[in-house]
Amino acid sequence: MDAKGDDVNTLIAKIAKVSAKVGSLKTDKRNAQQNYDYISADKILEKAGDALAEAGIVITPSIVAEKTEEVSYTDSYNKAKTRYDCVLDFMLKIEDGESEMSVEWRGRGSDYAVPDKAFYKAITSGHKYFIMKLLNIGVGNEDGEHENHDEDAKPKAQQPRPPSVPKRQAEPPVDADTDTMFMPDEPVALPNDKELELMGKWRTRRQAQEWAVASGACANEHEARNSFENELNNHGGVLTKENTYKVLLAVLRKWEKKIAAQEQAMQPELVPA
Repeated sequence: MDAKGDDVNTLIAKIAKVSAKVGSLKTDKRNAQQNYDYISADKILEKAGDALAEAGIVITPSIVAEKTEEVSYTDSYNKAKTRYDCVLDFMLKIEDGESEMSVEWRGRGSDYAVPDKAFYKAITSGHKYFIMKLLNIGVGNEDGEHENHDEDAKPKAQQPRPPSVPKRQAEPPVDADTDTMFMPDEPVALPNDKELELMGKWRTRRQAQEWAVASGACANEHEARNSFENELNNHGGVLTKENTYKVLLAVLRKWEKKIAAQEQAMQPELVPA
């Protein structure tokens, strides 16, 4: 961030007042596919834009670099697909007529039709998230934002399908108003290609347990169910949108370890000549 003189302190003080005024915002849109609520870019620009304008602050974004890549991949149904990923580097100037600051920023966007839309989504998402971070805008319903229910407490016929596991070179999780890729808040152990392929085929926990039996990791359905349940208990005891990926990866690696041990036990013992 480039800044000069005491005037900048005044500008920072104005930004702090705008941040306090805007505060947290309620989510106004929902991504039905990924099953989460979010604050739309329109709402951010409306609420934050009005508050910034009232304080006499203008943010001028400039694009300094752009890269769009075409990505080919195979989805979980073995269909060949293509998407376009765009990365934009911004230089954003924040000024109030007396002083100014310049900030570097990056925006990302994806589209499954044309590269132009990925470009414009990267612009929208980059601008949106910069303003959110500048003004510390958060979601106002934090207590209820991540409420989940134990799927075993529901009738089997009503169990929701768990969200898809993130896959390499596959459809990324998106913010529905911009299709912007995001990364998990907490780092997770990276699976290898084989593990990614397997988890991508598990649309329900039952399918994961059936694989465990078919692969020989578990002797029967009962053992597979208990094995899955034990690992789930290590991650809070409830399968949620936030922990599904970690649970699946952990239980898969536990089963892979059992299979490897079984194969090792079947190997003939080598006797020195």
